[in-house]
Amino acid sequence: MDGQPVKPAKEEKQISYHRVVASDRLFGMGQVDGWVMHPFSSFVDSSGRSPHGVNNGSTVLKLSYNTTDVLFTGDIEREADYAMLSWGDQLQAEVLKVANHGSKTSSSG
Repeated sequence: MDGQPVKPAKEEKQISYHRVVASDRLFGMGQVDGWVMHPFSSFVDSSGRSPHGVNNGSTVLKLSYNTTDVLFTGDIEREADYAMLSWGDQLQAEVLKVANHGSKTSSSG
């Protein structure tokens, strides 16, 4: 290292960034309905930084097709788990992708 600050990968590789937040909807997927359930705006700022750690800034998606709901929980950990409980019954799904690979810091609610 030559003492220069390290650029985030998205800037270094010139990757465009668009923040999604809880309650955003996904369109253009045919008969599949998509809903962003996390991150809440307090978990990821407009530049993509997550004050609660990168895992807790993961996107949680609920996709619905006909009567089947699938909840993809990314790598969220305990702090995001507790924030997600505010969705109540809307978290229900027939298929759950367990958060953070089932680690001891996930699925604590």
